Amino acid sequence: MEKMRRWLKNEKGFTLIEMALVLIIIGIILGAVVKGKDIMRSAQIKKVYTAYINAWNLAYMTHYDRTGAPLSLTDATAAVALQLTKAGLVSPGATYVYKDSAGNDKTITVTFKEVAAYKYMRIAGIPSELGLAIDKIVDGSEDGAAGDFLATSDNSDTTPGVVWSTTGIDLRNARWKMEF
Repeated sequence: MEKMRRWLKNEKGFTLIEMALVLIIIGIILGAVVKGKDIMRSAQIKKVYTAYINAWNLAYMTHYDRTGAPLSLTDATAAVALQLTKAGLVSPGATYVYKDSAGNDKTITVTFKEVAAYKYMRIAGIPSELGLAIDKIVDGSEDGAAGDFLATSDNSDTTPGVVWSTTGIDLRNARWKMEF
């Protein structure tokens, strides 16, 4: 027993400075992990915009450049894809599967519509987090109620834009006004 007391008396623990340094290092590592996740999320959103949403916009514009006429707009994406093929263009695809921040797959579809005032691309099933980011890319603001990229709560062609939901994974539809 006496040996044990002497041994414990000679043992020294970590100093407060050593503990503080360990906590600082852990904090730096956690901060880097969180920032890395944000960067990956941003890259995924930009990929959806570039590979699908903007690809449809470019196909629409290129069709006009090649043929001198805008696409004949219908609800059927297949009919639009056929028009693109006849103009020597490739359709970006009828749907795109996007993984939201909760890890759930969301299917986004694009159709083209026309109202008396303008032609637009309707994007159905877009999560609010994605809509906010694309709205910022297209219009420079994330309001959803003004500009060329509008959030809608239904499939109506004339419903005014609404503010994007802040829950992130709430599904909305969007309208992107086409140039001609």
